[in-house]
Amino acid sequence: MLFSWRRLFHWAKRPRTLYNTLIFLSIAIMTTTSLDAHAAAKAEAWLLLPLDLIHLVSTGFWIGGVFCLAILLPIGVGKLAPESGERTQLLASLLPRFSVVAICCVVLLVVTGTVQAVFDVGSWEALWGSSYGQTLLIKIGLFALLLALGAFHLLRISPQLRAFVAPADGEMDVAEAGKVRTTFGKSIRVEAALAVVLLVIVGALTSLSPPPPGAPVKSTNQSGSAPLVYQGKMDDLIYSLVVNPGRVGMNTFEVSLKERNGQPLTKADGVRLRFTMLDMDMGTQELDLMPVPDQPGHYMVNSIALGMLGHWKMTLLVYRTGFDDAQTTINLSVPES
Repeated sequence: MLFSWRRLFHWAKRPRTLYNTLIFLSIAIMTTTSLDAHAAAKAEAWLLLPLDLIHLVSTGFWIGGVFCLAILLPIGVGKLAPESGERTQLLASLLPRFSVVAICCVVLLVVTGTVQAVFDVGSWEALWGSSYGQTLLIKIGLFALLLALGAFHLLRISPQLRAFVAPADGEMDVAEAGKVRTTFGKSIRVEAALAVVLLVIVGALTSLSPPPPGAPVKSTNQSGSAPLVYQGKMDDLIYSLVVNPGRVGMNTFEVSLKERNGQPLTKADGVRLRFTMLDMDMGTQELDLMPVPDQPGHYMVNSIALGMLGHWKMTLLVYRTGFDDAQTTINLSVPES
């Protein structure tokens, strides 16, 4: 059978067919976005990629529905007779149905967003102390405001509209119903505006990198200053790296190494730190850490390797006979003394 553009045109004109096709294409586009997201680079991508897609689809249905209520619905309502009660009947019928969709989307967003945040941020310290975590907190705050407006529509506006549609005396108070519709129109426009801001924040969030596994964990030394403490995993080892005081000049670099079973690493041919200044070309510096007596798995060295304020890349390397070299890279900012 030869291909017919006319037949394809008539097929696409069917409302249900066109609707399903647009939904399929939208989800396909969101899939390509998920494949380019932070989740695709993680070892748990088999779990995070489907969750990211569900998160995007849920956002599309919910926020897209809000935009339709704020922009398209007034156009449709304006075609109805103002004193007939049809406008109130339309809203009273539409809002409960959209609320069901919105509630399902919100539940999915909370579940998938929580799982993604656990993998991306990893700790409360990283949530409050990193640019990615702080932007995520702003997103959560806007999400909460949108939820509050949605709850207002569901629990206050929708019951009032249904009461006007089926009044006890059999006659609709058109004037009062109009006031409720006006209140809904204002609040849904506010919700749409907040949704735009939320999407801008989401765009900023995707441009940021989640904090690395070795993100600093705040602690305090005896002098009251805060050393830099990094913890994480590299290959089959668990490491803790302390840079004290974490300022320009003389610092103590202390590394603690454990095996996956939690036992201190007792066999290492060498532990080394490699420093590269990111703000200017200063070459590469290397430090060999010395074992700490009577403390298996502990290594230490004093050095002025961080001799300039700015951004540094610090690489921790562990050499062991019979094993590949284990290494991890940490980016840090060094303030003035």
